[in-house]
Amino acid sequence: MEPKAKTIIERHGFTDPDRKKPKHDEIQIWVYKNIDTIIKTIYPQYDLTNRSTQPTLEFPVMDNRYVVGFVDVYCKDLYLGIEVKTEIPVLGDLIRQIQFYRQYAGGSWIVVSPDDRFAPVLKDSNIHFFKYKNPGELF
Repeated sequence: MEPKAKTIIERHGFTDPDRKKPKHDEIQIWVYKNIDTIIKTIYPQYDLTNRSTQPTLEFPVMDNRYVVGFVDVYCKDLYLGIEVKTEIPVLGDLIRQIQFYRQYAGGSWIVVSPDDRFAPVLKDSNIHFFKYKNPGELF
């Protein structure tokens, strides 16, 4: 028997099996440690010298008292959500997930993944993309 959906996004049929993969943790921790580089690459105009908050892992997006879902990495001071994907098997699911979060959290969104096949389409959907390589490689 399937466990009962715990978040609003799960009740709408969105599941993220990627989050249970060790590679997902690897990428998520790498994003957390390299957040300034990612932000400066995508948004060179941002001044990060006086940034007041650190990124938060597994940030809960809320609707009143209900949990909508959890963003992999979120920077509250920049209203910036980052979704980590080890692969992107279905582009529509990813875009729907981010659009769903946008309804509640607003802000800008970045996908970090080694799978860059859909980067141009994500850009057309106002979702930035940062390609993850090996932890020792930045670009």
